[in-house]
Amino acid sequence: LQERAITTPQKIPYLFLEDGENETTTITYGELDKKARAIAAYLQSKQLFGERVLLAYPSGLDFIAALFGCFYAGVIAVPVNAASVHDITKSRDVIINISKDANIAGIFTIDAYLPQIKTLSEELPLTVFISDSTCLDVNLSSNYQTPHVSEDTIAYLQYTSGSTASPKGAIIQHQNLIHSLKETIKAWDYKKSSITLNWAPHSHIYGLIAGVLTPFYHGTLSILMPTYTFLTKPIRWLNAISQYRVTHSGCPNFGYDLCIQEIQDDELSELNLKNWTTAINGGEF
Repeated sequence: LQERAITTPQKIPYLFLEDGENETTTITYGELDKKARAIAAYLQSKQLFGERVLLAYPSGLDFIAALFGCFYAGVIAVPVNAASVHDITKSRDVIINISKDANIAGIFTIDAYLPQIKTLSEELPLTVFISDSTCLDVNLSSNYQTPHVSEDTIAYLQYTSGSTASPKGAIIQHQNLIHSLKETIKAWDYKKSSITLNWAPHSHIYGLIAGVLTPFYHGTLSILMPTYTFLTKPIRWLNAISQYRVTHSGCPNFGYDLCIQEIQDDELSELNLKNWTTAINGGEF
């Protein structure tokens, strides 16, 4: 990110379709780098190198800025499912269990989630900070100091959903992550013209690796849409693939099944999926 912010600061790595149909937000390498530096500087002011910070965000670019902010600061990110305020309430026990298991030092979220997050935090140690990362002054970026981050440094903790058993976490070091991204790029035959589309949650290993980090590492565009926009109207996914000439996209088995069950024949006439060269089964990722 730092290299691309210098060489191609105006290039856009992420495009967000909040309603699954229309472009609502984009971010450039330069903008993302500055936001990540500001978040990292905030974390460094709290002396959190090597500590764990829970990331509770809806789909979108705020999560990505917080993730890179953790990377920049040498802080271990802990993404959780928080697509909506309803998800926070519904997943209360899961989020608390993950927070305790990871021994988090803080929680990053957005303003709309603060009341629910603060209620959850009543069961956590008083030392845990809670902050809306979106309100941080980007000028904090000038305070950022590059830490010593090696291949062995832990990048993030990948937890299971907790839907069938207590959430279990895997430790992902930077060398693990880089190896995975390089092999994914080779296996999925990424090219300079590749465009990725993803609606899977960023807390899911498929959504995080395939949707957010693989295209970014490769240096090509990633288009993101919230999960609910697909679930409520599956044709949105295929329409976006057609409109943006997407080459790489996928989902778990149930997503393909949902397309077959819910999409009507008369909705297919305008689709052009010829650019979709790599269709991924996220259920086996």
